[in-house]
This record gives sequence, C-alpha cells and structure tokens, in this order.
Amino acid sequence: MDDIAGLQEAAGSRFSQFELIGRGAFGDVYKACLIQELLGAWFDKELNKEVAIKVIDLEESEDEIEDIQKEISVLSQCRCPYITEYYGSYLHQTKLWIIMEYMAGGSVADLDFGKYESALAKIIANVPP
Repeated sequence: MDDIAGLQEAAGSRFSQFELIGRGAFGDVYKACLIQELLGAWFDKELNKEVAIKVIDLEESEDEIEDIQKEISVLSQCRCPYITEYYGSYLHQTKLWIIMEYMAGGSVADLDFGKYESALAKIIANVPP
C-alpha cells in the first residue's frame, strides 16, 4: 500500500495526517497522528499523538517474517527511554502495521558517527560478552 490515500482508507478513524518519512529494510515508515489508542485488540482511548507506523507487506517479505517477529518481540519487551517505544501492531489484509513512538530527527542509520568512531570502538571492545 504505497499511496497515502490507501493508508488513510485502511486506517479508518484511528489515524490521520499520514506522511511518508522513510523506507526501511522491511517496508515503508510513515508519521501519523494516532487519534485512538491501541489497547489490546481494541482502539478505545481518545488521543492525539504523533506515531511512526512501519507498514510491511507480508506477501513480499515471506523470507523475513522470522526477523520481523523477532523485532516485534524485542520492541514489545523493551522499557527504556533510549529505545523507541512499541505501541502495538495489527494486520490489515496482507499488511502488518507496527505502531511505534515517533522520534524526530531521522533514522539512526543516517547519523554520521565518523568523528566518534575510535571512541565507539573502545567502548564496544570493553563490553563483556
């Protein structure tokens, strides 16, 4: 579902203001406004919060389904202010929507760590196995 109009139609009244903000290994990432909070399988708490939505076409990602499951499992167990918060996920037709905290500033992959490379190497080298 590449077009925003299709996303809005699929989202119904749960989300608004979709904006494509990136393309990842598993799918496209959108910024949206969460209007109703995901509680279990039900959307029932009124809200107005910016979120990131990773939309993955499971038909196109058959080989990566195990990796996607691991990502969701790890994110759902993390409770750390330095890790993007996972809000929930749901399936719409063949598309898996992973709803996460929106972090402004772009992808970590886009950051230039060049000037910190030697310091990071020392820190990583001293991390116990």
